[in-house]
Amino acid sequence: MKYLDSPLSEKGLSEAKEMRAKAPQVDIVVASPLTRALQTATAVFGCDSGGPPLQALEELREFCGKQFQPCDSRRAPEELRSVFPHVDFTNVPPGADTLLGPDKVESTESVDERIQRFFEWLRNQEQQNIGCVAHFQILTRIFENLEAAGLDCSAYGDFKNLEVRSIPITFD
Repeated sequence: MKYLDSPLSEKGLSEAKEMRAKAPQVDIVVASPLTRALQTATAVFGCDSGGPPLQALEELREFCGKQFQPCDSRRAPEELRSVFPHVDFTNVPPGADTLLGPDKVESTESVDERIQRFFEWLRNQEQQNIGCVAHFQILTRIFENLEAAGLDCSAYGDFKNLEVRSIPITFD
């Protein structure tokens, strides 16, 4: 299928590599298992060359609730491992994508469940400084969930492509 799990363009990859000099120090990086997010995480944080460990999390997948877009469908982790041997795919289900397909889009209930699982994953981490690489729609939805839980996110503004934000999150 054309555009399935689309990679970064050469320009995008170059910009991600340039971002490395500005990247904050983190203990671990988590990213969407989509190719472009794994490429970004690897380039920005140097995860393949002595940087922090990189884990792919299905919970950070892009959210497409209106229309199927092949670029937002992931490849099987078994295939991704050959391209990204430095990535831990433990938290990505084996096999083909089950969230998106030509006649399938994800419900808001499903994405909110993924976000709650992501928060639970964060809550259980020993690391304090966690880099997160994800996509516009899922990040927007994560921020909506944070606001619903009482965190004022209004100061952060709209998302831009390839930006770094530091968001303090505490769990009671």
